[in-house]
This record gives sequence, structure tokens and C-alpha cells, in this order.
Amino acid sequence: MKKLFRTARNIFFVPRCASCRTLLDPFGANLKSDCMCDLCLAAWNNAKSELCPDCSKPAALCGCLPELKTGDRLAKLVFYRPEKEKVQNNVIYTMKHVDDVRIFEFVADELAVSLCGVLSELNICPDECVFTWVPRRGKAIAQNGFDQGRRLADLLAKTCGVKSGAVRLFARKGGKEQKTLDAKSRIENARKHIRIAGRVEDRVKNRVVVITDDLVTSAATVGYAGELLKKAGAARIVYAAVGKTLDK
Repeated sequence: MKKLFRTARNIFFVPRCASCRTLLDPFGANLKSDCMCDLCLAAWNNAKSELCPDCSKPAALCGCLPELKTGDRLAKLVFYRPEKEKVQNNVIYTMKHVDDVRIFEFVADELAVSLCGVLSELNICPDECVFTWVPRRGKAIAQNGFDQGRRLADLLAKTCGVKSGAVRLFARKGGKEQKTLDAKSRIENARKHIRIAGRVEDRVKNRVVVITDDLVTSAATVGYAGELLKKAGAARIVYAAVGKTLDK
């Protein structure tokens, strides 16, 4: 039934590869063919196998998040290098600018595997977690028409068994684009413009909260968001992102 639905959807809305943007075969036998061409899918799988320079585990199994130094964990799929043209860079860029549910379904399915691995190590059941996201800047939402963090958080939650999807716990007003700032300015930008949305204590008290993002660089944004939730009573924070910026 799932394959039939996807095929019908692809006939009316012909898919493009999330990386190279070429048109794809709507009748492809591979369920992932409605998101990536064969060449880009192979490159994507290779990217997930790239070894972390710190723990030597494959990217999709590495939980390193040294910037936070609090024992929190990060589930991710790939490493991201801004200066290099790679399939993972293209996919993350497409997620920011193209509101195609097929791309988010693909990434959520992939990320759920890594996230469930991290949660299993911590003896945490995925469907008992609270899933949320840090809102995108209002200017970016106006330009692109959607918030990629919200799209990903909602589908990731449902993939992990949370039928109600993700919960809005944060509000954001103004601020600059993080990628244009240095590490110190990123922290200041996050602290000045991100806050808890109303009273969330009843939702997060003694709960494990999963904060999703498309890309983690300095962890300034998600790190500060995690601090706010811990002050509100959250027992543990786990971060889930498509990519982690790697300079090495």
C-alpha cells in the first residue's frame, strides 16, 4: 500500500533527486528512488560511512558532540564540510529551500535509525520522548514558505512511534543567520533571540527531549535550547540532526 501510494503521488508530482535535482522515474522499484537517483544514493550511503576523526565510528553511528561537554548525545547521518561540493551538502541545502515531503520522509526514516541506536544505548524508548525543534528565523520562513526543522521534527517523531508528532516548545524573534557569525556571536545570537514558548514544564518535566535540526555546527543554538529545557525540568536532552559540520 505504501509503495502504491508513493507511485501514485510520483505520477502526479514527478520527483527530483534531493541532491542533483534530476528528474526521477516515478515507477522506480526502489522506494527511495522518489528522493535520490542511484548515483547520489550511493554517494549518500558512502557519506554515512565516513569515519569520525574523534571516535573513529561511522558518521551515522557517531554520537560525538564535544562542543556541549555535558554528556548529551547527538544522533546524525553525515558530516558536512561547507567548502566541498558533496551529496550531503546538496541534500541539506535542498531541505532548506524545497518543501518536498518526500525528502523529509527519506531523511526522517534514515535519521530514526541513528536516533534509535543512540536512545537504545541510553535505555530510552523512542516513543516516550518529546520531540521538538528550534524555530527557523521568521525572515527565512517568509522567503521559503516553511520551517525545515519543524517538518523534520514532526516526521521523525511519527517515524519513532509518537503519533501526535513534534511539540512546539520554543519561540524565536529576529536574530541573524548563524552561518554568518563566529562561534562567540552564535552563542550571543541564540541567547538573545530564542526563548521558551509559554509554560512547558508539564510537557518536559522528567522527560527525555529530542531537539531536531538539519545541521549542527557550533551547537550554539541547540545547546542553548537544551539548557532552557533542562531548567524547565527535562531529564535529558538528545540532539538529532541530518549533518554535523566538520572542519577536520
